[in-house]
Amino acid sequence: MEDQRIHTLFDAIAHSDLPWLKSTFECLDFDFNCFNPSNNPLLGCTALQAAVASFLGTDHDEVEIETVKIATWLVKRGADPNLRCRREFPQAQDWMSIFLEKHDQSDVRYTVAGHSAYSMLAQVQRDMRGSKHAENWSPYLRKLSGLMSTLAQTQPEAATVSMSPAVLEVWEKFSADKQWHDLVVEAIDGEVTAHAAFLACVSPVVASMLSSNMKEARSKRIAVDVPTKALSFMFELLYTGASSKVFSNSFALPALDLAHRWQITHIVEMLETPVAGALNVENFADVSESAVLKDLPKLKLACRNFAHEHPEVLSEDLPQSVQEYLQLRRPSWAARLNKKQRIFY
Repeated sequence: MEDQRIHTLFDAIAHSDLPWLKSTFECLDFDFNCFNPSNNPLLGCTALQAAVASFLGTDHDEVEIETVKIATWLVKRGADPNLRCRREFPQAQDWMSIFLEKHDQSDVRYTVAGHSAYSMLAQVQRDMRGSKHAENWSPYLRKLSGLMSTLAQTQPEAATVSMSPAVLEVWEKFSADKQWHDLVVEAIDGEVTAHAAFLACVSPVVASMLSSNMKEARSKRIAVDVPTKALSFMFELLYTGASSKVFSNSFALPALDLAHRWQITHIVEMLETPVAGALNVENFADVSESAVLKDLPKLKLACRNFAHEHPEVLSEDLPQSVQEYLQLRRPSWAARLNKKQRIFY
């Protein structure tokens, strides 16, 4: 029975039939990270790879739109964009040339073997930019960047249990009742207070500072190099999982930096997507540097796609780490390798 459902999954993807997928799998407990069992050139690929293959293999706008919807739905149901095709299937090789209207035959091909949905798209974009027909691929590159951004910003739908609004109200009161706050966090422009035990529970870094012989443990004061607005925003997220502030990267990015330094992983994950969504030409340098230095996959991908769509952000003024990530500059270690080696005796 399970094998038949897997065949149905890949058949529906091949036909770009989202209603079929939803009617068959919406209420079923099903692993969407399964591999294609059909004996065809896509044998061993993932469900998301099959959707990407459908996107790459069509020149119809309606099919492209439907395929993006299918890919989004698959990610929401738990399909992993980074899951790679099973290498042991020798049939998972070159599949087809991508349609190019102005030429009889495309000079861009792609493989599924050893690739994930993400890496397939990245490979095709690299090949298009290096192609002899590169100037004809510009509209298609924008479509591929859009698909990658969609996959990066789509979150799996976790099983949910309804929660009484009273729970949120309790946490809001807990946060606001400062008579019980016993920790002062000194920002660059003021102070914000919190519960020492609570912060120690959510941050191993804070826990270490408050349970040692460090000055923070004795004084119950911690100094940070972020503004109070960013600190208050992060504390709102910590206490309630939400914020009443109108979102802006001006305070969200410092909050993300502090959450990363304090190893509060879930806050970093919460902020990646909205920070990427608020990316613009003015804040690109700061956001991209933060994404690269912290190695945040979703935010890095969003920055790369933004740079492709807005080439005006590409300049020598970008931080070196960003230039290396965007391949505008050779990595510093590569330059060192080219220097004459000196051996001392």
